[in-house]
Amino acid sequence: PNHWQAGDVIVQVHRLALPGDLAPGVYPLELGWYEQDSGARWAVELPGDGTVDRLLLAPLKVGSKDE
Repeated sequence: PNHWQAGDVIVQVHRLALPGDLAPGVYPLELGWYEQDSGARWAVELPGDGTVDRLLLAPLKVGSKDE
């Protein structure tokens, strides 16, 4: 990430292992970057929205096993 430039597109796939007893519902997802050594979060500049330390993603909807 130290070499990213404006306009770069970064794609990563993350598989989430959810507990089998997780209740059905809608769960928020957040994405953020941080410095490995210090744990400090990186700032993310959003056009027209200022600077934040995380991005809110579309929520994760968990259904029942019957759905």
